[in-house]
Amino acid sequence: MSGSYRVCDSIREMCIFSRHDLTKDPPIPDVDLISCRNVLSFRFGPELRDSILRSFRTALKPGGWLILGKGETLAVPEALFRATDRDQMIFTRN
Repeated sequence: MSGSYRVCDSIREMCIFSRHDLTKDPPIPDVDLISCRNVLSFRFGPELRDSILRSFRTALKPGGWLILGKGETLAVPEALFRATDRDQMIFTRN
């Protein structure tokens, strides 16, 4: 297909592709990477954002990566995550 991408089968087999409601569903355990770009700062209040960030920390493996959007203006608790690159909004689990 011109102008589109398809993930090859060998990569698809290593990944979980699914819908996940950040406000209701329990975290998927032992993930290496969570990419949540430009969702938290626009959709949720402070208490729900904090709850979601705690859920992300629970889901990530030790040393796992959290990538947020550059537009996210929220404070990421240092007790949960260490900034790897704050300009790019890349964090690792503490």
